[in-house]
Amino acid sequence: SAANQVLGGSIGSDTLDASAAGTGSALNGGGGDDILKIRGIERSIDGDNGRDTLQLEAPLSLNLSSTSISLAGIEQIDMRANGATNDVLTVAMRDVLDLTDAIPLPSQFRNDGTAHQLLVRGDSGDSVDIVTGDWSGSTLVDVGGVNYNMFTSLSSSGSDQATLLIEQGL
Repeated sequence: SAANQVLGGSIGSDTLDASAAGTGSALNGGGGDDILKIRGIERSIDGDNGRDTLQLEAPLSLNLSSTSISLAGIEQIDMRANGATNDVLTVAMRDVLDLTDAIPLPSQFRNDGTAHQLLVRGDSGDSVDIVTGDWSGSTLVDVGGVNYNMFTSLSSSGSDQATLLIEQGL
């Protein structure tokens, strides 16, 4: 595959795989609830509208605050696709605000009035490092029959609230 290609989705729900586009590729989901498969060699990922999933297809240590990949429009990160490979995700409150689209009710994972929500799933061996100081203590919640530890945070201005949902056991 050639490098620096752009893969674009339609207004429906699409699955875009960066391995088909090569190193330095860009994925743009378009409308709908898209799955964007990455390997850590991409330059730009934008889920656009809808509830979009960033699916890690290769063993990755992904720090959302310092990654060289431009990320936007992502509401879910799924680390289960590559098996038990010990992916690590590092996330701060600002990352959730920057990464996610403001999802209107009732399309949120949790209908609690928080517009910026990020849901994280993974296998045993995967982990999520939460940047401390940003988040309140966790509460156990059920989303679609799966248990998650839910963390909430307010921005320093108090105007933006973020919710981070991490699958129990990560």
